[in-house]
Amino acid sequence: MPVSRSKPFIFHRYILKEHIGPFFFALSLIVFLFLMNYTLREVHRLFGRGLDTIIILKMYYYSLAPILALAVPMSVLVATAMAFVRLASDSEITILRSSGINLIRIILPVFIAACLIAVGMYHFNNTILPAYNVESSRIRVEISRVKPTSTLYEKTFTEIKDVKLYVERIDDSFNEKPDLKVRLLGEQYRDIPVDHLFDVIIYDDRSSESSKTFIAQEGFLLLNQVQEKFEFILWNGEIHEIEYAKSSKYKRSFFKQTTFYINASDFVFRDDDDNYNRSKSNRQKSASELKRDLLIEYSNIVKRHERHVSSFKSKRIANSEFLNRNYFKSYQETKREIKLDRQIREPNQMPLETDTLFSESSFKRALYYPFKNVMIGEKKSVESTIRLDNASQTEIDDLEGEYHKKFAIPIASIIFVLIGAPLGMLTRKGDVGSAAVVCLLVFIIYYICLILGEDWSEDGLIAPWLGLWAGNIVGVILSALFLYMLSIEKSVADLKIFNLFAKRSR
Repeated sequence: MPVSRSKPFIFHRYILKEHIGPFFFALSLIVFLFLMNYTLREVHRLFGRGLDTIIILKMYYYSLAPILALAVPMSVLVATAMAFVRLASDSEITILRSSGINLIRIILPVFIAACLIAVGMYHFNNTILPAYNVESSRIRVEISRVKPTSTLYEKTFTEIKDVKLYVERIDDSFNEKPDLKVRLLGEQYRDIPVDHLFDVIIYDDRSSESSKTFIAQEGFLLLNQVQEKFEFILWNGEIHEIEYAKSSKYKRSFFKQTTFYINASDFVFRDDDDNYNRSKSNRQKSASELKRDLLIEYSNIVKRHERHVSSFKSKRIANSEFLNRNYFKSYQETKREIKLDRQIREPNQMPLETDTLFSESSFKRALYYPFKNVMIGEKKSVESTIRLDNASQTEIDDLEGEYHKKFAIPIASIIFVLIGAPLGMLTRKGDVGSAAVVCLLVFIIYYICLILGEDWSEDGLIAPWLGLWAGNIVGVILSALFLYMLSIEKSVADLKIFNLFAKRSR
């Protein structure tokens, strides 16, 4: 007997109700796993450094936004698969279909809910996520100010702004000894957070001409907010320097005290800076800001090329006039040289060859050397333009990647419904393990596609849109496969590769 069409919302509510529990269960589990990963990644920065508990809790709180941006779509996949697996295992899907309800009507309420989630996640990624990323940067800056060594780890090589550092031991309690700090460094450092370092090695190869290695028995590190630099005050050490142009030239010098600086502009937060919006990272921008910056970068490339072409044309005209003027000048000089040579050469000497228009000396003086300098200048101009264009293209790739990410990840919620719903319906009683394996594989494939696609697009290996939408493209292919299998009434266990994993998981 067909289900009454006068009460469709009862059926819709029933289907959606089946998803609520699995959705929040999956969301809690996925968020927990991401938080564990975050803890393992940041454990050296957050714990054992004497940071206030409030700062640590804030770091966890503001890290939730990027975690939720990924966890919500993935939870939709798990919830949809679990709900439809339950409905299929209890033969409710069979009953609904025998009552005249087609597959589209069964999936429709979940599909609409996924569309609403996608819209909500887009606004979340476009407004809340950038704001949370800004606040997270504030906390990191505060940590770097209070604990400058939060970026350093004992007995581990660390890289900051292309400078490699090694510290054998860090005295985290140095700021709790103000009298010792004043005695060693001076009264001006009393209220400035300073960390005490022992057995310090700094390898600096930022210069294109030479590399320097600083080795010190003792040192102090602080964040100089005025100069926006990390300031290393090193005691009792030596400097080893090698010049690249003269690889055999090696310098070794000793010092009782020296100061070394590393740019720390990324670690200084300027709350009242009018230009702060322009200094925000791409992850801290909304879609409109990203689009605006994209137009600026494209405009910069066009203007740069227009300036270069205009400059080249003006130089070409000037050089043509220069050539005409110096052509006849060189010709006259050559004639004088030939005439003079005829007057002074001996009678029995072989005749002078004059089959060339210019003599070598007049040609080089009048044409070759000036044009050589012009071409060298033009070459440098082209190289500079190419270098600036490459930098702009790198920034464009990053901006486009962040722009597409704001749309690609929310849309994944819709695609995951089209994967999870047929996947659950395809699961026969006793084959729940197969569905779980498929969900796990889809989860892993999507995450790998997202991470690799983002990295490859930033490196310029693939187009940004392809890198960020690759996971969704794979998802569409899988959803089409499962919907086709559902139409011919195949089971997920019929996919041998998934069945193999399911058997191993039992």
